[in-house]
Amino acid sequence: MRAIYLLLLLILFCVPRLSLAQGQVHLILSSQNGIFSTVHEKISQRVAQLNAQLHIDAHLLDQPWQQGIAPNDLLVAVGAKAAKALIHQKLPNPILFVFVESPLLADILPHENAPSWAAVVVDQPLERLVSVAQLLRESESYRKKMLLVVSDDNDVMLEQVERLTQSQRQNLEVILIEAGEVAAKVIEPALFNAAAVIAVKDKQVWSGNNARWMLRQAYAFQVPVIGYSKAFLKAGALISAYSTLDQLVDRSAKMITQWESAGGFADPGIHYADYQVEVNKSIARALRVDVDRLEGEP
Repeated sequence: MRAIYLLLLLILFCVPRLSLAQGQVHLILSSQNGIFSTVHEKISQRVAQLNAQLHIDAHLLDQPWQQGIAPNDLLVAVGAKAAKALIHQKLPNPILFVFVESPLLADILPHENAPSWAAVVVDQPLERLVSVAQLLRESESYRKKMLLVVSDDNDVMLEQVERLTQSQRQNLEVILIEAGEVAAKVIEPALFNAAAVIAVKDKQVWSGNNARWMLRQAYAFQVPVIGYSKAFLKAGALISAYSTLDQLVDRSAKMITQWESAGGFADPGIHYADYQVEVNKSIARALRVDVDRLEGEP
């Protein structure tokens, strides 16, 4: 009889707690190509290091994955394709977007009825790039102006400009490019006394041929470009501030384990991983800029 009584107590007190416990974690991979397989493996390994009891299931986006998903399960969208699909489906689940760019998330930011979500983005916040540019500006004897060139409808970046402190805005000139304008031509007059040009995520100005033209134009005026990815560094930027794969994985894994332990996202919204600063030594020599003190993790 005593055993039955204890069993009843166990059911009364433990089962409700289990029903309120956090759901499972599901990685939704954009595809099965190499990078997403690597991300899956690395996130699983890092989560296991942080919380050995937390299990992660992985699913391919183009295969049936919604069966058995509970409303309180955490969905981790890996890559832009998975992120777009989950945003479009408007599921009630909490969602963590990883390995995506912040402009992709702009569509869900204004919606008050959006599910609980957070994101670890691959691009860099403007304040980091400005900080690097300010160090370059301090080394210049006469060039003090930093140029930020963005399209006039880049609301995500313009909002980041508004959030800069007064000291960060000092000597920062924002040049807005209208639709149909050629950015490299528009900025030419401003390059004469510029200490640096800051490249940001902007499809109209800083992608494809437009980006290459901007890099060539800045180089012709001996003005260094601050990039936000390793690709920019290879394309001709003097310095790039970017997050490595392992840094992005680490931040993503920590967001997952924090969600599990806190019962939700303690700090929802966009998050940036740690980053490092790398220098293109060939461009540094050509521009005669001493930037050795800038390289490495801040």
